[in-house]
Order: sequence, then structure tokens, then C-alpha cells
Amino acid sequence: MSKFLPSVVVADTLRELEVPTEAFRKDFRKVLQAGLKRLYGFQNSDGGWGWFSNDGSATFMTAYVVYGLARAGKAGIAVDASAVERGVAYLKKALPSEKDKNMVAYTLFALATAGEPQTERAKALAKECDGLSSYAKALLALALRRAGETERAAEVLAELEKDKLVDGERVHFETKDWYYKWENVSIETTAYVMKAFVEIKPNSGLLPAMAKWLLSKREGNKWHTTKDSAAAIYGLIAYAAGCGGSLSGVAKAVGSGKADDGKKRPEFRREITVRLNETHKRKIVLDLNNPTTSRFVCRFDAGLLRTGENTLRFYFDPAGMPADLHCFATLRYTVESDRLEPEENGLVVRTRYEKPPDELRRDDEVEVTVEVSAKEEYNYIIIESPIPAGASVVRGSGSGVLAAFESRFDRAILFVERLTPGAHTFKYRIRCNHPGDYSVLPTTATLMYNTLVNGRDRSRTAKIGE
Repeated sequence: MSKFLPSVVVADTLRELEVPTEAFRKDFRKVLQAGLKRLYGFQNSDGGWGWFSNDGSATFMTAYVVYGLARAGKAGIAVDASAVERGVAYLKKALPSEKDKNMVAYTLFALATAGEPQTERAKALAKECDGLSSYAKALLALALRRAGETERAAEVLAELEKDKLVDGERVHFETKDWYYKWENVSIETTAYVMKAFVEIKPNSGLLPAMAKWLLSKREGNKWHTTKDSAAAIYGLIAYAAGCGGSLSGVAKAVGSGKADDGKKRPEFRREITVRLNETHKRKIVLDLNNPTTSRFVCRFDAGLLRTGENTLRFYFDPAGMPADLHCFATLRYTVESDRLEPEENGLVVRTRYEKPPDELRRDDEVEVTVEVSAKEEYNYIIIESPIPAGASVVRGSGSGVLAAFESRFDRAILFVERLTPGAHTFKYRIRCNHPGDYSVLPTTATLMYNTLVNGRDRSRTAKIGE
């Protein structure tokens, strides 16, 4: 789902905008078909899904997949109706016994998106929304709206509005206590809150402020994770479409797409001047007829930066630009270093070789031990352990309490379903193939969808002799 759902969102956006990128859409179709095939293969006999192919069914993952398949169907993508029906049946059966209110809200949202609203359960939960996270309140409001309970949805939205966090002209929402720790991120929460306001209270003054905050969190052409990116696009497109209007109408209003008579509309190209410290300038061409080919790259030599504050300003003709054009810049830089030191952000990672890494020999098979210590309980962790370039991972050699193990040409990847507080040990084996001196990147561990919780070991050197 981490790749499938963002692809659905982008494909649906391109379809609505009528962007002339057939080659792009062709590639998307391949991604979508591969994603559908994988999802169908992971579905269990009870109709639910787990995280991995050998997992038992879980309510959250089943709701996530049902929501994704329902979104795909609404985007005009052919979906196996029986797979969705079986997933819906699983959720309906699991819902009465689910005790976590946030999980109930998520399930109700998925079912409503799939055209199976559970109206009475949603109305009952609305009476207890004080105990819900901001994320869950947004999902509950959307579920009620899609069940036709507009008044109840507005009441939940009023409670949700109290959770807002204001930062100047920007507003966002956070989720401090969601079902899994990797959901403790604010981008996705704010995006779904925005979607709820667009559908229920489209004239709210909070919407422009939320849009500014979401755009300010973009990292280049994406957000922090694929899941964040899908949610952010979802919320921003709804807002850009005129608070519930037609996205294709927005595209036509600014000159992209085709006119009603089928003829191509005039080009909509505008030039933006970018100035660094008011003395050095570059040009950016914005073309809303074909945004996928617009030239957005603007480079300044690093030597132009001065010590202390530097200012980057964007200049354009307001009369010729769409309303509310937001510009943000991201600074990336590289620091040269002979080695990387350990880093701890909720996880502590240590890696040991069975024998000293500078005493390896060709044809040695060496056990690598990775120890990950957690400060609190976490769910769904990915561990990536790079190996010397002259070695290879022995397939199937992963051991420990693992959900899955993958061997790549340059690293071992270990998936862990749950870490309790304390130290946990995992192992795999490498085979030394080519003599030489090598630098080895650090082993890293991170939550799958909240990479702010992470840890890494130090980098090291290795030598493989004859």
C-alpha cells in the first residue's frame, strides 16, 4: 500500500487535470497493476490483510487496504469487487469487538469510503469524541459526512477545531496518541483535517492556513514519506479544487486542459524571478498546461552564500498568476567526514561482526549481529544493514524474531513487527567474495512511517584479504 495508494492519488489527479502525459500514465498503470496483484495475493482466507504475506489479518491493515482499493475504484481503476467485499465483511465482523476508539474511527472511515457506512456506530462514537485523537476526529467527521449525517459531522469538526496549533499564518494539527507509534506525525493528520473541512465547512478561514503549513513541510518534490505525500496531495488537491468543486474546472480556469469545444487552450506560462540576497537572480518558468515538464530547478553557486542570514525572494506579476501561489525553498548540503558517528532518536543500534572486520578473508562466511534497543514499545520497524562491497548477503540467513528478511546486493533488510522496551538481537550472514579495503555505511533502524524515530550505528571499514 505504501506505493500503491500514492500512485492512485497521483493517477486520479492527472486524470482530473487532463494533463497530457500519456507516457507518464502508462508507467503508472504498470505500478498500479503490480500493486493490485500484490494486494490480492496478500489477502487472507478470512478476507483480511496483515503487514506481510505470512501475517494473520489485522484490523488496521485491512482498513488501510479497503480504503485504498475503494479510492482506486473511484478513480476509475478496475478493482476486483470480490476482494473489496471480503475485506469489508472482515471489518464489519471485527468492528463490534474493537475497543480502541481511534481504530474504530479509522475502520468507520474505510467502510464509508467503500460505500458501507456504519451510521449508528459512527453516531455513537461522535458522542465520545473527546477521547479521540485529531486524526481520528477528522476521519470520524468524514465517515459521518459520507453517511449523510452532516449535522453530526459538523459537531465533530467543531470539537476538532479546538485542537489547532497556530504558528503565525500557518495552522496544523498533531496526533499524539494514535494506534501505532508510526502514526505520530502531523503531516498526515493535518491533511485529513483539511479534507474534512473542505467537505463539511468549506468556507473556514483555517483552510488557507493549513495549506501554507502543509506546503512548508514539503521536502523538494515530496513530503517526508510516501504515506505523507499521498495524504498531503489528497488534502491540497481538495482545497485547490475550490473546496469541493471540480478539479478539472480549476485546471480549465487557469488555462490547462482542453476547452469545451475540444480545442487546445492557449498556453499558460509565467516567468518567476528568484533573487538571492537581492543581488543574484535566476528565472523559473511555470507552465500550468503541463506541470510535469515545467522547469522548476533554480541553482545558485554555494560561494554566493554569506555568513549569517541569506534571503531568497520570489517575484512575479500577481495579475498574471493564479491566486494564492505559495513558494517555498529547501536547502540541502553535504558535510565531508571520514566516518559517521552513532545517532539515537528513540532507537539505539549496534552492529558486530563474528570476526574483526579488518581480518576477513575471501570465501569466509561471517555472522553479523545487529542489536536494536528501544526506549518504548514500537510497531513495524525496518532495519537496513549495509555490507562491504566485496561481500554478499547469504540468502535466507536472517534470524531473530523477524516478520521478513530480504537480501540485496549491498545490504540486508530486516523487518520487525514489534519491539518492546529493551535490547533485541537479530543476525544474518555474509560471504566474502572480493579482496579489498572497503568503507561500510552504518546500520540504521527506523519506524516504517515515522522516520523521526530512528537510530544508527557508526560507519566502519572492512578489509577482505586473499
